[in-house]
Amino acid sequence: MGRLVIALALTVYGFISAETIRYEVRSPLFGKLGDVRLDYRLAKGRYEATLEAATRGIAKTLTRHRRDRYRSVGTITSRGLRSSRYEAQMEKKGKREITDYRFEPPRRIVKHKIRHKHGKLDKDTRETLPYYSSRDVLALYLDLFCRGRPPRPGSYYAVGIKRRYGPIRIATTPPKKARSIRRKLDAPKEAPVMTLVIPGKKGSHTLYTILDSRGFVTRAYTVAIPVVGTLILRRIGK
Repeated sequence: MGRLVIALALTVYGFISAETIRYEVRSPLFGKLGDVRLDYRLAKGRYEATLEAATRGIAKTLTRHRRDRYRSVGTITSRGLRSSRYEAQMEKKGKREITDYRFEPPRRIVKHKIRHKHGKLDKDTRETLPYYSSRDVLALYLDLFCRGRPPRPGSYYAVGIKRRYGPIRIATTPPKKARSIRRKLDAPKEAPVMTLVIPGKKGSHTLYTILDSRGFVTRAYTVAIPVVGTLILRRIGK
């Protein structure tokens, strides 16, 4: 029975076992602002994913050479990915903040630890999250956009975004708006366009994504970024 569940789960993921996806982030006013790399692997009923983002150009100066790294590991189930550990690391000018989440599905809790490093460990905060979700934000992204078909519209909670901010919402973009986004990003006329609304401390943020035939994000567009304004993300390579 266990092998059948794993086989079904791998079918959902289009038999993709490993992939590296690269993007660049640009601004119409300031040029290249960043690089993003996503690596993930699905094998033997488990998954591992790493996303790294580095600022470039004026963004590098404004953010004090900021770099972000996210890592998610867990299992593949018939309902998608289930996280066991998620780590988010932010670094700028040699200072690091590392946030570590450990999932305990039987108890439906997530243990949370924050470490601040300034050359050495100087702070360590531990707690249990006041809510439970079976996925972190990176695992959710893989479930939505790396499973070989367009994502299902809906509302989703994920560890990594505080629950009090609300769920991540995804919807099919209305036809008129979709045509406008395709023209803006020079995308194929029939390419699917999905709208993501991502909650945050200072309010929700809207991201328009253009997908290829497998449901993978090839381009994305967002506005209302402080100082920079519009941001455009494009996939590099295939």
